[in-house]
Amino acid sequence: MRQQIGPAAALKEMAERAERMAWALNCIALFAAPQVVAKLHAAGKRLPSGDEAAAHLDVLVASTNGDTFEMGGIRRSADDLIPIVRALQRLLQGWVPASGVTLQQRECARMLLETLGIPEPPEGWDHFEGLAPTEPEPVDPDPRPAPTADEVAARPDIVRMTRALGWCMYVASPKMIAKIPARELHRPALSHVDCLLAAYRPLRSDHAQGRARLLSLVDTVQRLRELCELWDGRDGPSREIQRAAQVVLGHGNPDQTPEKCEAFDDDVDPACLLLPRPD
Repeated sequence: MRQQIGPAAALKEMAERAERMAWALNCIALFAAPQVVAKLHAAGKRLPSGDEAAAHLDVLVASTNGDTFEMGGIRRSADDLIPIVRALQRLLQGWVPASGVTLQQRECARMLLETLGIPEPPEGWDHFEGLAPTEPEPVDPDPRPAPTADEVAARPDIVRMTRALGWCMYVASPKMIAKIPARELHRPALSHVDCLLAAYRPLRSDHAQGRARLLSLVDTVQRLRELCELWDGRDGPSREIQRAAQVVLGHGNPDQTPEKCEAFDDDVDPACLLLPRPD
């Protein structure tokens, strides 16, 4: 029998996964921006060895779900990701900071960031010297009760989240609305919105700004649900539904602007238009 874990342990596990992913992305960015490595090494800061950095990259392979992986709400083929991760890991073996970043390491790291959908900084990777230091946000414990075990257990897996966010992309884009029959868009609407609510409602933050963003996100998803309840599916989603979906997609991803949502045009994934099967 599978051992059940409490909500606190489950949330801790989620936070640890997010931290491992952040470490991996930071390692890749180090090798994409050689000036950062040179600057930190000159200042006597400890940098990961090549073997340590390569080990951090394993989390990217673990994040794939079968043949796909998801980053920023967009699903991509794992075949695009894993070979580049493995190539960079081979290039990092035995590397030490004093030797500087090689051309092969730099180009492979940049290719991996591009595959992950992470844009090049405005000044370019060759001139990027790291983010300006910022003051940490003061701790402000979340006054809300911890999520219940049922709320944590009901959080959707990555496949359901990817499909729900994919559906959001469709209803946020007039171009996608024009190519998908209204009833097909309408059929899974409430299931997908409930999936988003189940994902976001249990989240807590011990920082006032982060908590405000989370609460705003939940309010927006709840408003999206109310709008979808009024939608009968005979016509496409209302402009209010489109705008609410655009706001949801923009939370946590500032690059996903309403303008980009409006311009989005892609092949239709039928899985995003199906009603989820009961667990």
